[in-house]
Amino acid sequence: MTDNKVLQTTISHQKANLDKYTKHINELTVSIKLKASLLKTRKKELADAKKDYARLEGIYNRDKKKRSQEKTIIHRLQKIVNDRLARMSQFLKAGVNK
Repeated sequence: MTDNKVLQTTISHQKANLDKYTKHINELTVSIKLKASLLKTRKKELADAKKDYARLEGIYNRDKKKRSQEKTIIHRLQKIVNDRLARMSQFLKAGVNK
């Protein structure tokens, strides 16, 4: 009889452990699914951010090229204006000193 009681106690204890471990496994499974979903979302956000960055970088580089061309043109025009001002100044100084 005592053997039966010991076995019965052991069985009930093992069933309690099984229930506890099953519950823990279910909680971990849900946690893993949530974290996997979050990871997938974050990877998609990262990929989208990289695409957006590449697009914006392309726009910036195109604009930068245009700005460089505009700067070159402005420098040429400034040189022309300065040269003409210098020649005009020489002409006026030559005319005044006569």
